[in-house]
Amino acid sequence: MGIPSTVRPFAAVVVLLAGGLLSGCAAGSGDSAAPVAQTPVAQTPAAQTPAAPSAAQTQEPSDPMQQDLSAASVCGTVSALSTVLLNASAGQQVGAVSESDRLALVRSARFGYEHLQSSDPRMTRAIDSVQRYLDAHPAPTEGLAMEDGPEWELQQKLLTTACRESGSNVVATAQYGG
Repeated sequence: MGIPSTVRPFAAVVVLLAGGLLSGCAAGSGDSAAPVAQTPVAQTPAAQTPAAPSAAQTQEPSDPMQQDLSAASVCGTVSALSTVLLNASAGQQVGAVSESDRLALVRSARFGYEHLQSSDPRMTRAIDSVQRYLDAHPAPTEGLAMEDGPEWELQQKLLTTACRESGSNVVATAQYGG
């Protein structure tokens, strides 16, 4: 068994990550956003001329259910998935994550990679390569859902390079070790 105080944060990250992937990372959807009270502003006679609307006021409201397919968003997701994989392995090595928890974390990360999408052509090529690799290496019903090896490292490098070319970085945050 993993140490409950470290396994629960991993589980929370995975749940939040999967939820974000499935919901399209909708921020401020109509159900959860508090209504904003609008207060009329008194104008003095000198300020009677209408001001030009700000950029925020002229933009069309975005669909809160539409997934952000930008390179920056996708690279943030790749960073989160990389963090999950890194800490699943490192946590098991130090005895903080059980084998069953590691298997669940790796399976969740694989799910995230299988469902990546982007509107950036550079990202799309790398994502297609990763997803072809995963299709060619199906997850077993028991055991590790993704093998860490040279072929998978190449797929990770393709994603990292595509992110850099698109102006974003991929960063994995280590919870265990230095």
